[in-house]
Amino acid sequence: MNRFKRCLIAAAAAGFAVMLVAGCGGGSGKADSSAASGKASINIVQVKSEKEADLVDQAKKEGVVKVYSITSRVAKAGAGFEKKYGIKVEASDMKDFELIDKVTTEVKGNADGADMALIQVEVVDKVGKRCPLDNRTVQFTLNGHAEWRGGIAQGENNHILDTNLPVECGINRALIRSTTTAGKVTLTAQAKGLPSASLTLETVPVKVTGGLSTYLPQATLKGRLDRGETPATPSYKDSKKGVRIVSAKAGSNNDDAEKSYDDIELTEWKNDGKLSTAWITYTLERDAEIDDICIKLQGWRSRSYPLEVYAGNTLIWSGNTDKSLGYIHLNVEKPVRANTITIRLKGNTSDKDAFGQIIEVEAKAANKMELEKSSSKNQLRIIEVEFLETIK
Repeated sequence: MNRFKRCLIAAAAAGFAVMLVAGCGGGSGKADSSAASGKASINIVQVKSEKEADLVDQAKKEGVVKVYSITSRVAKAGAGFEKKYGIKVEASDMKDFELIDKVTTEVKGNADGADMALIQVEVVDKVGKRCPLDNRTVQFTLNGHAEWRGGIAQGENNHILDTNLPVECGINRALIRSTTTAGKVTLTAQAKGLPSASLTLETVPVKVTGGLSTYLPQATLKGRLDRGETPATPSYKDSKKGVRIVSAKAGSNNDDAEKSYDDIELTEWKNDGKLSTAWITYTLERDAEIDDICIKLQGWRSRSYPLEVYAGNTLIWSGNTDKSLGYIHLNVEKPVRANTITIRLKGNTSDKDAFGQIIEVEAKAANKMELEKSSSKNQLRIIEVEFLETIK
């Protein structure tokens, strides 16, 4: 477990574990396999403290500090360290796949059925920058003696244990777990329109005699007791709380009303395109003074909706919604206590891209719903909504 933990730390420093290259910035995205020789000899040292004095003391014992990074600024940082402490620094500016190869060559997990690896996958452009609007699905294939534990994402059953995992904002993570058989483990990631990427890890045997082993994974996890006791009070203070929706009634397509608050961003409620049916009323679990409405509307990037919001029969918000890259908040200045909230379209919607300056990084939609055009300017389409109340 100790060795595996170090692997995770090193991977986190690299910013990824498996990297996919997207076409959003052009280029082939192919890695130079000749750069990964597999003969690296990184001396990975685990220290008991992260205090500066302890780190410097450990560096002096090693004699030479080797630093591998994916930024050219590492040379300047290394020179500053060497000047201040008199310890020689060998700094290497590497490509992302070279750094991962260094880590995975030297760091291994134990074949105890308990060690786990947290794998991070990103969709990036030709210069290695993540595509923040990419949400395509990545197919993972695991070969070797390991168990797929998967990740999580918006969708059916939250994609639990699913080997087809969509990225969100161009990134996601997944877990794999060792078995009791040692050997190499290879994880391959593939996505439509992208070259595949693979990562190979290796587990080492755990000695077992008569069904028993002296190796205990938890024994190698170092504690930190120099930060004092955990504070008795929370480190933050809640300012608002959500009020649960128990049911909804809509002007049309009433059977789909629940889809507007089901916590699944791949579903929505919409009316039939008539202004007279462009309303939906939510019944709350209790009377509440709702002063913040968090809502995601279809076409959020380019469409503005003229809305009215009622608490019971009282108008509490009226205006045109902002265009955004996702959720928006409708702030209610004078909330009214009620157990029903009605959202009504009061006029034609308008469409104009508000984020033209970042069109070049826009990726394909995750589902057909995002590509579907509204059938009418009088169509209200709600993907998700949540009602919040200030804690007094």
